[in-house]
Amino acid sequence: EEMPTRARLDSTEVVAAYLSPRHSGHVAEVFGILALDSKHRLLGEKIVAQGGRYTVGITPAAVFQAVLPFRPRSVIVFHNHPSGDPHPSEEDKALTYRLARAGEVLGIAMVDHIILGARGSFESLKRLGLI
Repeated sequence: EEMPTRARLDSTEVVAAYLSPRHSGHVAEVFGILALDSKHRLLGEKIVAQGGRYTVGITPAAVFQAVLPFRPRSVIVFHNHPSGDPHPSEEDKALTYRLARAGEVLGIAMVDHIILGARGSFESLKRLGLI
């Protein structure tokens, strides 16, 4: 489905500003994906999984199955930390690695993994050098 105005999500700060009001306030963890075209314009957004207060179960297969209908060139994955602390856990880091490798196999670049915290705080696994 074509979106009326396709936001250009070409920096970590722009992505976080787009996602924070929409997803940082959830009381449980949610994991989602933004599908992007070759110019980093938003093709679509999808919540892939919802979890509990401290975790959400997700697999690379579930993520890429959800995004393939958009036919993206690249993706940004995101999830929230209801605790308010956006620092990535070891599980977050391991998942990021697996997702980036799966995307490579499919020819879909993973641009970033954003973790949303409280009051507009966020962390980018790309800025941490993990992508």
